Amino acid sequence: MITGYFCLQLSRSFSCKTELQSSISEKCTTALLIPPAKKQPMPTQDTNHKSNNFDFLRIVAALIVLFSHQYALTGFDEPKILGTHTLGTVGVLIFFAISGFLVTQSWLNDPHIIRFATKRFLRIWPGFAVAIALCTFALGPAVTKLSLVDYLNHPGTADYFFKNLQFSLRDVLPLNFDGNALPTAINGSLWTIPLEIQCYAILALLGISKILNTRWPILIATIFFGLLYASDLLKFSSNTYWLKEYYPLLEFGLYFFSGSIIYLFAKSENFATAAILLWLVGALAAYANMSHLFFLLTIPITVIMIGQKSIPYLNQTGRFGDISYGIYIYAFPVQQVVVWRLQHKVDWWLLLVTATLITIILALLSWHFIEKWALKLKPQTPINNM
Repeated sequence: MITGYFCLQLSRSFSCKTELQSSISEKCTTALLIPPAKKQPMPTQDTNHKSNNFDFLRIVAALIVLFSHQYALTGFDEPKILGTHTLGTVGVLIFFAISGFLVTQSWLNDPHIIRFATKRFLRIWPGFAVAIALCTFALGPAVTKLSLVDYLNHPGTADYFFKNLQFSLRDVLPLNFDGNALPTAINGSLWTIPLEIQCYAILALLGISKILNTRWPILIATIFFGLLYASDLLKFSSNTYWLKEYYPLLEFGLYFFSGSIIYLFAKSENFATAAILLWLVGALAAYANMSHLFFLLTIPITVIMIGQKSIPYLNQTGRFGDISYGIYIYAFPVQQVVVWRLQHKVDWWLLLVTATLITIILALLSWHFIEKWALKLKPQTPINNM
């Protein structure tokens, strides 16, 4: 039942829309150019937190999103890099690139659609569902001006709770953070989660069809769509409404599948040369004010190469738990409450520090009491697949 439910969400996610896409986060994309390999080994990098830096990078990415949103939630423009992507967008790009790398590894280690869907469901939905429940039944009654009975009977309350549990995202409850820059926003970070689920679905389809094993179609498609984006050929107009609808999936998906390509080609003999070439071309793009191309070429390769290393102390970041997801799903509502209650009493930086500490505590609780236990239910990979 649990797997069937998530498989349903994978299919439904292709049509999932959310009003948050136009108001919270800037769109982003990438592609990755990697030269051919002479053979196709399937790398089996150890993803244990003691042997790489991925836990550290994911936490950094989540905190970057938190930091960037602090500006928006206090009425300021979010900082931008090279005038193109906000810091929050860069944090999400890092998440998608790492996810593409690690989830591709997961599929190739165990190419079974039911086990794959179950693993993805158990990683995302339990923590997500608890966060939605807390926003609905704890945050909402504490902030709303309605009585508890009226709040619970309000149609917006049930709509928010049940639709979000199905990843058909809503961000409106019958409440108002009076005095905040975004007084009706509840959790403006969640809109990217259905996009990630859609990437999982596409990856699974590529895996089932054996296209993922050949590598080249994915590389060619990613290069094609990435170059279109980088050359500004994909413009919104009255004739391309369908493109606007799917543009976020295109952009975030390119980062996800750039991570996937890096995994597929990670053991190629020319991989190091390709990485250097990407950085050089990216630097030239930045110099030429082609910032989209700069991000497109440099973010996935940089974060994944750093993530694969095992740097002392950084590789121990996850010893207290994998809290990056918890930071991501709790930061926004925590920041809203802290700003709502304290913005006229303390300065901006103290607001930020307070919200960050509360978010980290909630993320730790989410990991140790929800996420970790859900992951214990994951189906085991058969020995002959390992």
